[in-house]
Amino acid sequence: AFRCKHLGLYRERSWRDYAALVARTARAFAAMGLARGERVAIMGDACEQWLICDLAAQSLGAIVYGIYPTASAAEVEYQLRDGGALMFVAENQEYVDKILTFADGLNGLKWIVVLDDSAMFAYAHPKLRSYDALLAPLAQPDLAWLEQQAGRLDPGDPAFIVYTSGTTGHPKGALVAHGKHLAATANLVEHYPTLAQKPHRTVAYLPLCHVLGRDVAVTLPLISRLVPHFGESPEDLPTTLFESAPTVLFTVPRYLQKFASQVL
Repeated sequence: AFRCKHLGLYRERSWRDYAALVARTARAFAAMGLARGERVAIMGDACEQWLICDLAAQSLGAIVYGIYPTASAAEVEYQLRDGGALMFVAENQEYVDKILTFADGLNGLKWIVVLDDSAMFAYAHPKLRSYDALLAPLAQPDLAWLEQQAGRLDPGDPAFIVYTSGTTGHPKGALVAHGKHLAATANLVEHYPTLAQKPHRTVAYLPLCHVLGRDVAVTLPLISRLVPHFGESPEDLPTTLFESAPTVLFTVPRYLQKFASQVL
């Protein structure tokens, strides 16, 4: 399904492993009260846990939205209030620090789930939970239960929110339905049929709160033969490109300009 670099080595995830992780995460989220129509905010760089938490929440009928990793604390607070998040998923300590100063004032926010808590041994907050600790009691994934949950979804149901850049005031959230997003992504496969005809490697480095980033890392692999690769850090993009040798690369001009300046 994808490859993710961890401690210098690429780890492969099969589709069954992927589904098992999504099922366990969905069970944990459901036990925490996440239900249809609730919102989940995720903040962090592209990583496998982002994908897993995203699909787990969507399978329950919840609505996911990403917050750009570069967002200031004020921007994070605004989007958490505007989006009405019940749960905030943070990649690591850096993003937890951005929210703790105002977390108590967000009455709708019940949980802060941290994916990598290796640097958070001295933290104590009633809303804070470790992702690994949540999954620990759920050793046996229930794939039939996951399929049942996903089967209740309708193409017209809301899947996720994408926030605009906020060039004309505060960012505005655009609500995207499951069916419309899948149709738009299938349009990419129609225009580039090679994606479905043979295996391709790509690098997932665009922010996953961006529609294109989501397409490349989450949705295209579900409906084509594209295999995303995750480096250890977005700053290591040249190394990740060298190591994975992508056959397909989706990008935006700003990244090409940044890459060119690094080369020069």
